[in-house]
Amino acid sequence: MVGGPAKAEVDLPGTTAQWSSGALDSALDVAGSPSLHLAVSAPASVATQGLGPSGQLVVFAKLLDVAPDGTSTLVADQVAPARIPDVTKPFTVTLPAVVHRFAAGHQLRLVVAAGSANYRGGLFANLVTVTTGTTSQSLTLPVVG
Repeated sequence: MVGGPAKAEVDLPGTTAQWSSGALDSALDVAGSPSLHLAVSAPASVATQGLGPSGQLVVFAKLLDVAPDGTSTLVADQVAPARIPDVTKPFTVTLPAVVHRFAAGHQLRLVVAAGSANYRGGLFANLVTVTTGTTSQSLTLPVVG
């Protein structure tokens, strides 16, 4: 493996936005690519995004399986880096395809992070606010059954 094994995804306090479902009443099978529709506010990126990829905001979306004891597992060790061409408009992030069963009693947690050591992205401070409270933002899961 070039560069060695991936590091565990660790998010520093204050660098993520997270949402968790309630405890599942029954098992939930996900098979395919989840999609996330999102809007953010990133004033510094508005000023630099016209420079192209080097000036555009990158966020990292991931789905976690949270057990009843509170321990969380990154589903299939997958993270979706997404370069946002225009932070003034809503955008869609397609997460990596997974096949995963969320057991009854577990929760789903969506995390949107401002950086990732594994992708060497977002390593510099960038104020990003995830817009909340709108029904136009959603996570769509490809559910089986």
